Amino acid sequence: MKKIHMDPKYFEVLDSANDEKNYFTDVILKLKSVINLDDAMLLDVGCGTGKFIAPILKFSTPKIIGVDGTTGVADRAIARGYKDVKVVDDLSNIVLPFEEESFDCVISKDVFEHLYDPLFTLNEIYRVMRMGGIFLFHVPNHFPLIGRYRFLLNNQLDTFSYFQDESRWEFPHIRFYEYFDNISILNNAGFEIVEDLSHLFPAIPILHRFKMFNSLSRWIINQFPNQFSEAYTLLLKKVSK
Repeated sequence: MKKIHMDPKYFEVLDSANDEKNYFTDVILKLKSVINLDDAMLLDVGCGTGKFIAPILKFSTPKIIGVDGTTGVADRAIARGYKDVKVVDDLSNIVLPFEEESFDCVISKDVFEHLYDPLFTLNEIYRVMRMGGIFLFHVPNHFPLIGRYRFLLNNQLDTFSYFQDESRWEFPHIRFYEYFDNISILNNAGFEIVEDLSHLFPAIPILHRFKMFNSLSRWIINQFPNQFSEAYTLLLKKVSK
């Protein structure tokens, strides 16, 4: 039996929200500002239904290819404008079905926290990217200070209630990441930071709700990402190892 790390019911929940504007739109706009995506080849690793990446087609005209595990929702990404979606049994140990240096840009949003062998997948992403290409890496941070407080109160790993009905036996997130370790691993894998976008996901109670404090909120997150960001979001460039 194939193991699905993301129950299809969660795709139903995600797809029920508005496609026009979602919490990842600002990241997409930042990506567009650092790479000319018009006619670029873009790979979405762990594409799901394409909900969060497909809106890029409103701003640019890249050729988007998806790849994902056996989620059963690839047809939705194609309906949203993806040129194709390749299905593999497991992103952790199956070579991506693409030639070396096939893509100008690779996106991995909320994928690495589901993987048994994330280093294998990271090396595969490096392999299929063109030199100088852009890699958008995004993983959640379960344990900023507010998350640690919630963990102390209720002893739940799901500090932001991503999967409220799951027991720990079936919890979809099996990896938990730390900012500076991410930087070290990504650098060793052949990627250097172009821009840190973690400030777009503040975990600062009250402060981030007021626009007048946006600059202060950003400074705090840049200084203390492990404590005050709900997600680590990095734009990186492929360089020689």
